[in-house]
Amino acid sequence: MIAIDRIDPSDIVAPLLREYLAWHLADVESVTGIRISAADELAADLATLGQFAPPSGGLFVARDGDRLVGCVGLRAVAASAGEAAELKRLYVRPETRGQAVARRLLAAALTFAREAKFRTVRLDSFVTMTAAQSLYRAMGFRAVVPFEDTSIPDSHRKHFVFMERAV
Repeated sequence: MIAIDRIDPSDIVAPLLREYLAWHLADVESVTGIRISAADELAADLATLGQFAPPSGGLFVARDGDRLVGCVGLRAVAASAGEAAELKRLYVRPETRGQAVARRLLAAALTFAREAKFRTVRLDSFVTMTAAQSLYRAMGFRAVVPFEDTSIPDSHRKHFVFMERAV
């Protein structure tokens, strides 16, 4: 039975983030020709895990027994004065896909966002992540123009879908 838990930000998610980045950045390179260091991205992610700490953030993991099989983070958007949160790094290990784990992780993050009194949740998704985008749409997200304070460089934005939904 897979359980969804909210955890304090820690490097316990490092193996999941490493897998996600290796998979995602290989896709980015094949589509765009842009090579991004997975090791550098992982180091940056681990250095900023505090953004997912309570009270304005949440880090959720899916466990199958003692094994982590998925994760997602939600953090306050600095420029929004507590109005918006951003979903980051939704990932489910390939062997666990098809069991609604991503849906459950997303639902937990949205419940947390509602309880934390955020008004909107937003995200960015690489264009090839069509299964994730279908899930987001099914859960009420809609495509929007890129956010003013997105970390995605202007030159890369054409390769991303930006979405948001009211909480």
